[in-house]
Amino acid sequence: MGAFVNLETTKIGFIGFGNMASAMADGWIASDAVLAENMCACAGRFDALKVRCEERGMHALENAEAVVEASDVVIIAVKPYMIERVLGPVAQLLVDKVVLSVAAGWDCESYERVIPGARHLSTVPNTPVAINEGVITCEKASTLTEDDHALVFALLDLLGTPVEVETRLLSVAGTVGGCSPAFIAMVIEALADAAGSHRPGLVDQMGIFIVPEGLHGQLWGNPWYKTVFLFLQKIAVHDGVEACGGACNDAGAAGGSGSHQIAVAQTMLHDFLPKLCPTTLR
Repeated sequence: MGAFVNLETTKIGFIGFGNMASAMADGWIASDAVLAENMCACAGRFDALKVRCEERGMHALENAEAVVEASDVVIIAVKPYMIERVLGPVAQLLVDKVVLSVAAGWDCESYERVIPGARHLSTVPNTPVAINEGVITCEKASTLTEDDHALVFALLDLLGTPVEVETRLLSVAGTVGGCSPAFIAMVIEALADAAGSHRPGLVDQMGIFIVPEGLHGQLWGNPWYKTVFLFLQKIAVHDGVEACGGACNDAGAAGGSGSHQIAVAQTMLHDFLPKLCPTTLR
């Protein structure tokens, strides 16, 4: 694979085509940089797969072997418990491919046991990739070559913001990335409901414009922004490790110890909250 990345000719295949895989396909198609006709997929229910692929202009294939043979980049998007059973029969075919995993809980070491010799990267995206506004948590450890890395990150850049983290942070950082939009949406809904209970008719205005814009302003011009990161630090703890950064003494210490991990949390919220604000959707 040369240093020049030509996405228009890159063949992408999905092994598994559920919500996340569909969202990624939609994002690539929407980017206009990846051709739908250059993407294919296989899944357990072929009839449903065929419909989902045809409405996108993609190719529905019968099995994983056909997908691997037709692709340059293979996306592993089956349920985690199915990976060994699905990839075992095509392990040798995958050695000549770039493998991108979106299966939760499967890191570089795990894939080395199942597809040794393959060039693979483990990621945890979230569904806003469908509108090119996702956050894709990527494990720093991988077996990609330099050219593979350039190709994969060129593709991921089309879907939003890739964020590289250490292996120990992969799952929990991905969880924060996936859950934070839902928590913020709950805050918006609660504030809108509270306003509507006192002033009927304000619910739509509060939920669609006033509350999101208020949060947007707070994030970009107020120390409250950093307070959110401290909150994330408290809730995103895994095996005793503070996944979103080292301890901060107060809301103003975000640049201190653990600044790289805090930057991960910053990137996640920085990318998510604008999507809830109408001005960013115009």
